[in-house]
Amino acid sequence: MRYLAFFTNAGTPATGLAATIRIRRLDTSALVVTDAAMAEVGDGLYQYDHVGYDDALDYGVRMDGSAALPAADRYSPAAVFSEQPRRVREIWQLKGLDATKPLVVDSQTPNGTRKVPADASLVNQTVVVAGTVTTVTRL
Repeated sequence: MRYLAFFTNAGTPATGLAATIRIRRLDTSALVVTDAAMAEVGDGLYQYDHVGYDDALDYGVRMDGSAALPAADRYSPAAVFSEQPRRVREIWQLKGLDATKPLVVDSQTPNGTRKVPADASLVNQTVVVAGTVTTVTRL
C-alpha cells in the first residue's frame, strides 16, 4: 500500500521537508509504523510504501510534514478501511475459488486480445459491446 501526502506552507507546495508517517492498527491501537521517513516526490508530494500492509486490517495514518511547517499545514491524516477487500475474499472462499488470483478480462478487439482488470461480479460472464466480445476469467 502506498500512502501519498501533499504538504503546503501557507498555500505553496512545501519541498525539502523531513516528512514522516505513523500507521496505527485500528483494532488494537498498536503502532505498526512509527515516524518512518517519507520519500519526497516533488511539488509538495511525499510518499511511503507500507511493506507490511495487511488488507484484512484497518489502519489510521498520520503523516507529518515536520516542524518546518506551521501547525495548520503540518499534518495530513488518512484512514484505510479493508471491508471491501475482506468481503470479496469471503465471497470467493464461499464459492471455493482462489481470491488471491487477480481477475482479468480477455478483450477480443480488431487489434488483438488484451488483458485488463475486472470486477468480481463479472466472472464467467461474456459481454459484447460494439462488436467487441469480452469474457471475464480468473487467472
